[in-house]
Amino acid sequence: MQTLIMIGQLLLGLSILVAIHELGHFLAAKAFGMKVDKFYIFFDFGKVKLFSFKRKETEYGIGWFPLGGYVKIAGMIDESMDKEQLAKPPQAWEFRAKPRWQRLIVMVAGVFMNLLLGIFIFSMISFYYGETHIPVSTNDPAIVAMQYGEEIGFQTGDTLVEINGTPFSDFKKFTDMYSFELLLSNNIDILVKRDGKLVTITTPDDFLNTISDRSLDLFIQPAYSFHVRKVKQRSNAERGGLKAGDKIIAVDQVPINYYYDFVQRLEGKRKVDLRVLRNQIDTVELSNVQIDEEGKIGFFPEFEVNVEVTSYAFFQSFKRGNQKAWFMLKENTIGFAKLFQGEVDPRKAIKGPVGIATIYGGEWIWVNFWTITGLLSLILAFMNLLPIPALDGGHVITILIEMISGRTIGTKTMEVIQTIGMIIVFGLIIFSIFNDVFQQWFAN
Repeated sequence: MQTLIMIGQLLLGLSILVAIHELGHFLAAKAFGMKVDKFYIFFDFGKVKLFSFKRKETEYGIGWFPLGGYVKIAGMIDESMDKEQLAKPPQAWEFRAKPRWQRLIVMVAGVFMNLLLGIFIFSMISFYYGETHIPVSTNDPAIVAMQYGEEIGFQTGDTLVEINGTPFSDFKKFTDMYSFELLLSNNIDILVKRDGKLVTITTPDDFLNTISDRSLDLFIQPAYSFHVRKVKQRSNAERGGLKAGDKIIAVDQVPINYYYDFVQRLEGKRKVDLRVLRNQIDTVELSNVQIDEEGKIGFFPEFEVNVEVTSYAFFQSFKRGNQKAWFMLKENTIGFAKLFQGEVDPRKAIKGPVGIATIYGGEWIWVNFWTITGLLSLILAFMNLLPIPALDGGHVITILIEMISGRTIGTKTMEVIQTIGMIIVFGLIIFSIFNDVFQQWFAN
């Protein structure tokens, strides 16, 4: 069932993204009087399609290959490589007969629509769900020291007392400690309580650069108590007798308080004994609960944390959605730059259909679905602007070259460029699929 949910979310998410992207090309082409022969969600390789109908001059359909889609504009050198049509004299309603500025707008329209979609999705998330944050005043101040946090002296279980002379209790929410004052400064003193004693940790001179390279997720995070929200079907947790609502209080007779305690106790083991609190009063012993290769037993945790929600009025939500979308686009642009510079392993960074489905997850939670779809829309906008032949960015470059030089690039040259681009794009698709399979089943 969980696999079906992942596939369902993937197909729905891709359908929305592709439809909106191609709609941008379609509307721009029609606005300039261009004839559109086909509008397809997903590719119909080999002319195999799941569904189609024709209205006026355009055939609308759904192809069988779910990694993309296309709008076939008459007189444009694209995936169809329709050489027969291109051999004829240009007609007034063809792409190639239109002014360069109109062709440029048609090519960037898909990217523009994906950008608008990302902003719209994040705006509606802000409006409908608001923003949830963790208030300092009503939560445990204990922290989990991640990799970089441990390197500079933090330990899991430390409780925050002061940050650069400001009591931690003065902060409204945990993320306030990630202020520009902290991130842009060197040698910040952070006072923590450890085993009843006060310990001062001073951030190093290269703190900001390291955080920029390795992300805040590898610094410190709040610690959470938890209980079992849902047990995965046919999982080791279900076979071991774990039930929804159980609170795990000990692993192999060692008491635990926080989720990080639980995760650490599972590391390097193949099975464990659990002690759980059931119905808030009964203590139950579960023996020999198996652990999978990922160090998990198979349940969804519910973190016991007090949260506050900031609500936004309808028009306020668009301002907030715009801020969030551009921030995420900036972060992903930086990530792609590091990928191209060789600082990020492409095997870890590039996701194909299996990887994206895994990100969506085996539970259909609408806020998660829309958040991931909104982020993918921004990534799709960025990716399509890359100057790779066959992508929108490649077409944009050739049109700009024509505009600057005042000369039209020949049909034969464009066909070669398009062929090279298609080889690159399909090579990336094949790599992403095989990489997904390898990472899922062989990398661990």
